[in-house]
Amino acid sequence: MKEKNIIKLNFIVFFIVGLIHLTRLLTQFEVLVVGYRIPLWLNLLFFVLAGWLAFENYKIYNGKRSKKR
Repeated sequence: MKEKNIIKLNFIVFFIVGLIHLTRLLTQFEVLVVGYRIPLWLNLLFFVLAGWLAFENYKIYNGKRSKKR
């Protein structure tokens, strides 16, 4: 049961992170880190990655993933 809660928490965190990256893409908000502007294409990459991780955790949480043992 504890494992299922961790997977649910992972899903929620990755989903929120993905939404943050999508929001930056849509608003084109400028982000500076130590004087360097972070390009928008990097947010697209992280949005796709976070979305994929959220989706995979969702599948595991709902038991739709085949267990290979």
